[in-house]
Amino acid sequence: MYVRTMHPARTMDRGERDRDGVSDAARLVPHGLVALGALALVALVAEWLAFGMLDGTTAPRQLVGEFLISLALAAALAYGGYWITTRDYSVDLYPRIARWCLCGLLGFLLFNLLIMMISPAPTPRANVAWARGTAVLGAFGGLLLGIVEARSIQRARRAERAVARAEYAERQQQWFDYLNGLLRHEVLNKANVIEGYAALVAEDVDDPVLRERLDVIRRNSDEMAEVIEDVRVLIHATEEPDELSAVDLVPIVRNAIADVRDRTERVHVEADLPSDAPVSADALLPRVFSNLLDNAVEHSDTGDVAIDVTIDEHPDEVLVTVSDDGPGIPDDERSSLFERSDNTGSTHGLGLYLVRHLVDRYDGDVALTETGPGGTTFTVALPRADTANDGDAPDESPLR
Repeated sequence: MYVRTMHPARTMDRGERDRDGVSDAARLVPHGLVALGALALVALVAEWLAFGMLDGTTAPRQLVGEFLISLALAAALAYGGYWITTRDYSVDLYPRIARWCLCGLLGFLLFNLLIMMISPAPTPRANVAWARGTAVLGAFGGLLLGIVEARSIQRARRAERAVARAEYAERQQQWFDYLNGLLRHEVLNKANVIEGYAALVAEDVDDPVLRERLDVIRRNSDEMAEVIEDVRVLIHATEEPDELSAVDLVPIVRNAIADVRDRTERVHVEADLPSDAPVSADALLPRVFSNLLDNAVEHSDTGDVAIDVTIDEHPDEVLVTVSDDGPGIPDDERSSLFERSDNTGSTHGLGLYLVRHLVDRYDGDVALTETGPGGTTFTVALPRADTANDGDAPDESPLR
């Protein structure tokens, strides 16, 4: 089967298809089916009047029986017209349903007319009733066939759009992989070169103004590297995770604490960690806690930063709390704290967004549990694993 490749954004949904290239007659099909149902009852009454069925000589039971049967078929036709408007059938499929209904009506009627020509009913009225009944019954059968065909076409269209979206997603993933490599091997390497040369120059410069400017260069190149690393992790985090495994959380948190201590002397971290804490995660887990600790340092308004990290084990989950002594988070920022930010300030706006994205990846939860002038506390809850991987941090090779 040939499947046309299209951009998902260009794939017309039902509303777009209704507005583009669909005649007004197509939109009248449901009304026509309702009218056909009503016409079936009118034909019955006209038949009764034409043959004097309402003059009191015909048994009421016969009239009631004919009326109920005709009413059921007429109601089915009318309801069919309403029903197709409640489904997700595209309006351009309505004429197909109408053609099936009309072909069923004419085809079944002509077939029975041939039978009547060979072996007619005993009375003219019986022949007319026969023809009327077969026409209505044929219309209803055609309506059912038209609905079945419309459903099949709609499913085929969905499958086509799904294939197109899958192909587009694959191309996007290939593009992301290319950008990931470009960021790492081109931009990140150049940022590291800039930071390295700035550090070398700073060793031979005594002018405090120049040293301050070199510090700005080093700080910005370091922040650029952090942005690239977070973007890289975020690209991998959008992929479906491989099977999660048991990972010891303690060395991961300990390494994150050591990293933040090494970057600046003004950070003081107190940690209360158990001997081990197995959780269900993968190689991206370290970025959760490095970003939480970096967030505490970046938003501190004091010279020294005091951070407390605690791991508490529970039967089904492991809780990690990260508390700082910063100024707290303003009220107007709390509701969007874990959303992606478009700010262009000193932070790139991916830190907490990436934390939430990764924690969701592990079926965990992250929350702002306390904030105010005395500091802020974040709590991360991760599913507890049955066993740990020998107490080692997960291999980060998939990101390299």
